[in-house]
Amino acid sequence: MVSTGEVLIADDDAATCSLLAAIVLRRGLRPVVVTDGRRAVTLLSSHDYTAILLDLLMPEVSGVEVLAWLASTKPEALRNVIVVTAAHESAWAACPEIAFIRGLHRKPFDLDQLIDAIDACRDAQEERPGDQQPRKSR
Repeated sequence: MVSTGEVLIADDDAATCSLLAAIVLRRGLRPVVVTDGRRAVTLLSSHDYTAILLDLLMPEVSGVEVLAWLASTKPEALRNVIVVTAAHESAWAACPEIAFIRGLHRKPFDLDQLIDAIDACRDAQEERPGDQQPRKSR
């Protein structure tokens, strides 16, 4: 089951993490920030997120490697991934998982488009029948 309201932010740039966390908070969601792909995989292995904001170029384990890990272990989570990166297209050109993610936003990103993608992840979570709480009978 998806953890309601938490967004994983995986980026090694502190300024980007701060900006993304502020955006997430303004959307009424809770940011969980990590600065490398290894830590992202650790958290993703035991927890699901409403959205995953993922940089492709990070130390230890790259964002491309995180996507490959998700595809092999939690493929349904790819629909919650929003890549936010300054990487050149060559960094993801050979990454088949890109076809299954929510969106890819190049830095500097368009704020409105990024907010729309985050909102779409949240809205999709609310629409999934398996993630809804049962209604109380009257």
